[in-house]
Amino acid sequence: MEIKPGETGSMKLAIGEETIINHNRPALYQVVTSGGSVIEVELPGGVDFKIKNEGDIASIKLILFDAPSGPTEIV
Repeated sequence: MEIKPGETGSMKLAIGEETIINHNRPALYQVVTSGGSVIEVELPGGVDFKIKNEGDIASIKLILFDAPSGPTEIV
């Protein structure tokens, strides 16, 4: 799957296999379970997101953000 910043993509995972997702941009992952629960994880660019589907994950939605430009205030 190839998506660009500002775009959204979704994917299904193979059952019983660990999947490692890594992007060079900040990303929001929304994991939807078969029971309807939604788990959101926001990660900075360059961080691995590891997930293993044992049959209870319906899909993953991925939203990429633009990388910040210029100085960023750290609080």
